[in-house]
Amino acid sequence: MKAAGVALAFVSNNNRARVELFNRTLGLPYWYKAGKPGRKAVRRALDALHAEPSQAAILGDQLLTDAYAGKRMGLRALIVPPIKDKTNLFFKAKRLLERPVIRRYRKLHAGDEVQTCTNFTIWRQ
Repeated sequence: MKAAGVALAFVSNNNRARVELFNRTLGLPYWYKAGKPGRKAVRRALDALHAEPSQAAILGDQLLTDAYAGKRMGLRALIVPPIKDKTNLFFKAKRLLERPVIRRYRKLHAGDEVQTCTNFTIWRQ
């Protein structure tokens, strides 16, 4: 993406050590303990990238933090399956809350050209 001229940044609710581990070879600007769905860190990332919300997207694996934070800022939100889903009660409850939203999205966008991509991108069960 960098080679294609796409500016990137990490905005993570994770701790500093974990974000730095993932970013070690990438060298991207990053914000840890971002407090998503709060907007402060997302706004800082946009400012650092000199990007307007209409020029940006947020990519994440959680509707209630990543997508909601992006939507609150006017960004396009892209949801991907989690690399490794956490199995504690908190995350199980969040995933249960997300399911009806994902089902509704799929129903509303059935047949859309975009849906072809989002069948994989939105959720893999």
